Amino acid sequence: MSQELLDKAKSLGVNAEGLTEAQLKKAIAAAEKLASEAAEASSLLREKAKGFGISTEDKSDVEIAEEITDFEATVEATKKAFLFSEKLNLLVDFLQIENFENLSPEELKELLDKKATETANSLEVTETEVDGKTSESFEFEGKEFVFAEDAPGSFRYFGKLQTQEEWIRDKTAMELMISTKVSYITSKN
Repeated sequence: MSQELLDKAKSLGVNAEGLTEAQLKKAIAAAEKLASEAAEASSLLREKAKGFGISTEDKSDVEIAEEITDFEATVEATKKAFLFSEKLNLLVDFLQIENFENLSPEELKELLDKKATETANSLEVTETEVDGKTSESFEFEGKEFVFAEDAPGSFRYFGKLQTQEEWIRDKTAMELMISTKVSYITSKN
């Protein structure tokens, strides 16, 4: 074996002991390929670091990789904080809370309780009559029919929801309701 081949093996960290020349050449080729891949990975790592504004001078690849990981975690945390801040601003605007930044948690809770009470008190809970009732009559087989007083303003019949005003104009449905004696229809006296 040539001294040049042995020196090359030594520089790449390949142990030549017990290897034939052919085996040593294969080991050197494999070590050169690994060294080339490592150099390329190192170059890409350093480019990425520079893109993030991280100094690579006098640092190992491991140190650079750790700084990149820390930087990416900081970026992700910043994004989450920004989104949280945006959501918070939307709530503050919606609830019309002034001077939000200066409120303590207790003051904020008190203010929110007050707003909830004001909102609840401002809502009037009243029973409203459904529009759509009518006193019009419908003639069927020589008799007049009307909706009963207790009939709702709108109701579902055979899967169709309509008001009394809409039903009274539907001749076929009215005839069917009268002939099947639907309780909402009564004979006009």
